[in-house]
Amino acid sequence: MPLFLGSCFWVHGSYTSLIEGPDGVPKALLGVNGQPVLNHWLTSIKLCPRLTPDRDGDFSEARFRDLVNAALANNLGNGLNRTLNLLAKFNDLTIPLDSASLPADLPLRQLAAERLPLAAAAYGSLCFHEAAEAVLSLASLSNLYLQETEPWAKLKKGTDEEKAAAAAVLVAVLEAVRVVAVGLAPLTPSLSRRIYAQLGFTDAQFEALTWADVAWGGLRAGHRLAEPSPVFVRLEAPVFVLCNESNAADVRAWASDSRLSGGGFLPDHVLTNGSDDSLGLGADIAAFLAAAPSVSGASLVVIEADAMCGPGFGLARIVEHAVVRGKDTLTYMSAPEGMPLEGAVLVQLEAPGSAAETASQRVAGVSAAPGGIVDALTLVAVLAPVAVLRPDTLERVAAAAAAGTCSPSSSLGDLMAQLQPGNVAHPPMYAMPVDCFFRLTDFYNVQLTSNFHAYFNTERSGAKGDAAKALEAARRLADLQAARTIVGGSFAGAVRLIEATEAARGPEPCVDAELRRVYRAFWRGWALGDRHYDLGASAAPGSGGVTAFSGRSEARTIMPLRFVDATTRRHTTKAQHPVYTTSNSIYGGKTPAQSDMPPTYTAASQHFSKTFALTPAKNSSLITAVTTSKVHRALDDY
Repeated sequence: MPLFLGSCFWVHGSYTSLIEGPDGVPKALLGVNGQPVLNHWLTSIKLCPRLTPDRDGDFSEARFRDLVNAALANNLGNGLNRTLNLLAKFNDLTIPLDSASLPADLPLRQLAAERLPLAAAAYGSLCFHEAAEAVLSLASLSNLYLQETEPWAKLKKGTDEEKAAAAAVLVAVLEAVRVVAVGLAPLTPSLSRRIYAQLGFTDAQFEALTWADVAWGGLRAGHRLAEPSPVFVRLEAPVFVLCNESNAADVRAWASDSRLSGGGFLPDHVLTNGSDDSLGLGADIAAFLAAAPSVSGASLVVIEADAMCGPGFGLARIVEHAVVRGKDTLTYMSAPEGMPLEGAVLVQLEAPGSAAETASQRVAGVSAAPGGIVDALTLVAVLAPVAVLRPDTLERVAAAAAAGTCSPSSSLGDLMAQLQPGNVAHPPMYAMPVDCFFRLTDFYNVQLTSNFHAYFNTERSGAKGDAAKALEAARRLADLQAARTIVGGSFAGAVRLIEATEAARGPEPCVDAELRRVYRAFWRGWALGDRHYDLGASAAPGSGGVTAFSGRSEARTIMPLRFVDATTRRHTTKAQHPVYTTSNSIYGGKTPAQSDMPPTYTAASQHFSKTFALTPAKNSSLITAVTTSKVHRALDDY
């Protein structure tokens, strides 16, 4: 395959020719992790979509690193390694069936038949980025297919039929990876060679490959695979911590102690903004960019520390979207009905009607001073505390800080309002949904957060008390009665009205529909006065009649949830034989009410345990004592 060397490109803003530099290759492309960068650069999707023999391209090391990690390490390398480890555990690294015997309508097989001819045509016209995109789409689908089918669960506890289906999934994923390796061989021969070696093929078999080998069916039953080992090393960017002068010494002490920082953090990567307090979010970002010049040209993840996202929040989804799409990415939450908007920041979506069907929405604007209360039928997108800012936006922030026009507020919402998303003069920003998030700025929000997690844990465990079940039934009955009044007394009409109202509400943009349902139900109860964890009573003894003490020092501690709310207490009874039933067993079998709960709680001080930095030392010495038998002395274990 011919390789063109005449085009020029930009390396970190400098115009450079491919034929310049030592041995005709610029220094920036000589190698990363000992591998030719030029091949991986050409492979990276959207890194340089216009790179053709007669056009120039722009090379950015940070963008290259992000895209290579997303396309090769996360999808291709991760999918291959996970599948090989599953086969090593459950089938001794042996292919259980021919890949050619898999159904013709299998999604992976259909996509391979569709995309590989497109890749061949792209190679023929020297459109390398189109060829790479066509081939790597199969790698992305194979990783997604592995994630959705969850073969590990079926292999562990499934029936024989389920285990056979799970084995077929593993073979399909490995065959797709084999096809991808052949399809990428013109661009990344060393990577393809390592993949083929992991699949149990020799160097001679790899050298004999032709384009015809992209045809589905290269893996045969009984074929032996190699021991799993990573085929691609992630390209890591440095991590920094920005703090104030007032706490810099404490943070550096934490970084130097490997026990506290989880293996050690480089003290040189602890930076300060030069002030005893925050300069404002924009000015702090500018100070960070000035203190860490090595991150120039990279994206920045901004997270507000006085807020927390709900259970299961994944940052990787947000970062990968920003990297692959190449746009600033905000996060938002669909506000639940009845939520007051005072103090919130609203994100105006370009097409809110389709927000539930799309992974992201273009941002039309930001409102930093809203008011009112959320109604049931309107999508209100509240800015969440996580954003990924691209290098060009960071340059705007740094310029505003240098000119003194940056907002002195440390709020992410104020910074976003200043950046003016939706303004056609600036690059577009996109927003992705999160299921829920919570502010921790005052006691009310801390109490709300604590109550939600107590409610979430109860819903997840399914251990609802009778009182909670009765309350839910009463709420449903009240809704039915209200609807019945509206329709003139008809129960059937009331049911239809409730169903029509729910249908008119429409789907909400979210990641986990079940978590979103729990959050919506919690918020409704919270607005009506439900309290699942009385943090106020625990923190202020006497206000709610609940007091907690810790050991002999009588220090205030959190009252255990099982005492604060009797409906959350697990109460299991054992069936008694009628002959041996006593009044004590009858009394103990009754579910305790709230009036039975103790008004005070005395916890252990944990003074000795708290002296350890991490966990108490564990006794790992040998046991030399004689184990005596309860049956006979001859059975004693020496």
